[in-house]
Amino acid sequence: MKKRVLLNTFFATLVFVAVGCTDDFEEINTNPLSLSTDKLADSQVLQGQAFAQAQYTSMMGLHWRFQISQSLFSDLWAGYYATTAVGFDSDRFTQVGRWADLAWGSFYGIAAPQVKLVEDLARETGNTVGEAMAKVVRVNGYHRMTDYWGPIPYSQYGNEELSVPYDTQQEIYTSFFTTLDEASSALSGGGTSFAGSDRTYGGDGAKWKKLAESLRLRLAMRIRYANPSLSKSEAEKAYNSGALITDSADNALVNTDDTNRNPLETITDWG
Repeated sequence: MKKRVLLNTFFATLVFVAVGCTDDFEEINTNPLSLSTDKLADSQVLQGQAFAQAQYTSMMGLHWRFQISQSLFSDLWAGYYATTAVGFDSDRFTQVGRWADLAWGSFYGIAAPQVKLVEDLARETGNTVGEAMAKVVRVNGYHRMTDYWGPIPYSQYGNEELSVPYDTQQEIYTSFFTTLDEASSALSGGGTSFAGSDRTYGGDGAKWKKLAESLRLRLAMRIRYANPSLSKSEAEKAYNSGALITDSADNALVNTDDTNRNPLETITDWG
């Protein structure tokens, strides 16, 4: 009898301790000073800052990753640069896998989560113009990735599963045009969003529409041999929109600053 009473007391104590330990587990283990999605959702300013960072990382990435994955591959092979130092395999048109991996890791580890966060938050908070701007940034970033690798995780990126399926490049490009339709339509009325943070157009929705349609034309030209009919229809749609970039004043540039420097500026400092 004593053993049974002792055992019952022991198990009751375990249950009490377990409940007591887990009751406020999430609150106790959450840093009140950290930046959370809830805080972002409640602040247009913070969303704008996240958008600015998404613009920068989706095009630039970390400077040393940019150097290895961009400058020493596509830029070199396109003839934008020539190496003056010996020993770079890519200078002999050799594919160096571990270098190219850095472009993948930089995009999916840094840029893609930021782009998705901003797009999701803009949609949840009813920021139609901001969501459209984020969609244009998404298409611009992912088209660079699929042009590098072909099939990539795209439509189900961020599914919070242990694995993410790859989409074919044909599926991805088709989806790009649909996304640009949505963005361009939302931007037809102009409007502004993220004005204090937008590194490209200062939040000007009308200029973002020009970028959306000009990006459509670029993508249409990319598939002119793979899918001539789709290429023709999308190129004509871009032209007929009357919203193509025709003036250098509307060029889409990602402005840099002392904190987010142009990677080439940093690389130059290395000699």
